[in-house]
Amino acid sequence: MAELVHQLTLIAQLEDVMRSECSLAQGYHVRQIEDRDRLGLADLYFAVYPRDIVADGAAAHAEMEQTFAGAYGHLDIAASPVLWHNNVIIGSVITVEVAPWPDTPAGPFVIEVMVHPTHQRLGLAAYLMQQAAHNLIVQGKQTMALRVMSDNIGAQTLYEQLGFHCWSGAG
Repeated sequence: MAELVHQLTLIAQLEDVMRSECSLAQGYHVRQIEDRDRLGLADLYFAVYPRDIVADGAAAHAEMEQTFAGAYGHLDIAASPVLWHNNVIIGSVITVEVAPWPDTPAGPFVIEVMVHPTHQRLGLAAYLMQQAAHNLIVQGKQTMALRVMSDNIGAQTLYEQLGFHCWSGAG
C-alpha cells in the first residue's frame, strides 16, 4: 500500500539555520519584499507550482493578493527576502509573524520558499532562508517553522541541512 502524501511541519533554531556557509552567486540581488512585488511573485508562484495546485496565472495572482492581504498571517517584511536576476523576481521566502493555523508552532512561519525552476540547484533557497533567519535573529526571535509535503524529498533535504526537524506539536 502506498503511503499517503501529507504535510510535515518542521521547525529550526535560527542559530542552526545560520550554521551553513551560503553565498549569493554573481548576478543575483536580494532585498526585502515590497508591495510592488505582487505581480512578479505571482508569476514566480505560477512557474514553481504544478498545475494541479495553481491552475493558471489568475489563480497565482489571487494567491499573492491573499498573501499580501494577510490571509496566511501578517507578513514579516524583514524576514521575507526577494531574489532578482536580470530585473526579474526568481526567488523568495515569504514569512509571516505567526501562522493562522492551530496545528503550527507559535512564532515566525515561512509560508513560501520559491526559486524559479531555471535557477534551482544553485544554493539560492538556502541563501534566502538564511537571509530570513538573520533578520529574525535581529528581531530577537529564536525559531522559524514551515510546512513541506512528505513527497518533496529535495525540499526536505534542504531543510534538514539547515537544521529543521519535525515539530511534535509539544511546543
